[in-house]
Amino acid sequence: MLKWAGVPGAAHYLVSVASDPTVGSLVLHYPNQDDPKGPPNVAATSAAITSAPAPGPYYWNVVPVDAEGNRGVATADLSVLVALELGERGHDDRSQPDA
Repeated sequence: MLKWAGVPGAAHYLVSVASDPTVGSLVLHYPNQDDPKGPPNVAATSAAITSAPAPGPYYWNVVPVDAEGNRGVATADLSVLVALELGERGHDDRSQPDA
């Protein structure tokens, strides 16, 4: 689960998760998103990772968008995600709660 602080006036957020630091090779897509090749639109201040990506580093940022479609500034620094290797039962065997 990705989480971020809300931005006043934002109607939704464009959430980009990619396999490269420039966030050009997107790996997160939702079946109901507006642009199937672009980042998903998310109304909340969190986004679920719906399928497990391959192990490795991932980078993400969030762009707020107002009701008129004007984009705000992307998050200043990109966060790095490292995919967990899943146990045989398909979940993280370490059973640690979200931080």
